[in-house]
Amino acid sequence: MSTAMLDRLAAIRWTNMQGHNAHVASMSRLMIEYLRRASLWAEMLGGPPKWPSFDIAGALAPEVQPEPATALDLAALDALDHE
Repeated sequence: MSTAMLDRLAAIRWTNMQGHNAHVASMSRLMIEYLRRASLWAEMLGGPPKWPSFDIAGALAPEVQPEPATALDLAALDALDHE
């Protein structure tokens, strides 16, 4: 994952000024599409055990790893989302 892509992901604001989710309709459609695509990949890969949340890229090319600094930044971003 490039630094530019990580910056774009970090810049997403999922709530509006009042703290409410500002994109409920589009997020639900995106989730439906993610589940559809993840099911296709899961079927092709033999049914990964953690479907629907599995590392598709890691299953296809486990030898490809992010730069260590990028991986740390991504982990920190993920930790902020789960506070």
